[in-house]
Amino acid sequence: MEVSCKIKLTKELVYEFSEVSGDRNPIHINEKYAKESKFGNLVVHGMLLGSFFSKLIAEKHPGPGSIYVSQTINFVLPVYVGETVTVIVKETLRQKNKYFLLTEIINENGDKAVVGLAEVIKNI
Repeated sequence: MEVSCKIKLTKELVYEFSEVSGDRNPIHINEKYAKESKFGNLVVHGMLLGSFFSKLIAEKHPGPGSIYVSQTINFVLPVYVGETVTVIVKETLRQKNKYFLLTEIINENGDKAVVGLAEVIKNI
């Protein structure tokens, strides 16, 4: 079982996350600073990207009643403000109500930018 969605990473979304999380690192919200950095552009918060896995898990698979037990996240490539990414959750193993899920974010070039594994239980 695999579920996915596309998400446009707007400047407004990143700024809102910065306010909610308190992470005001200039690499995320200061265009001048970001342009002069090694990235050359505003970089999306890693934890904002990780939150999209939660969206898919809660809404699509395993769905409502899902409870996160753990999540590993490896940030392979930067994801830039303005990109549209594909978020993927793929079931790799299920043991009764426990799910082990591969989690990935694919950038606009088709490259894996974020990869990880989630363990989720379904509150039945």
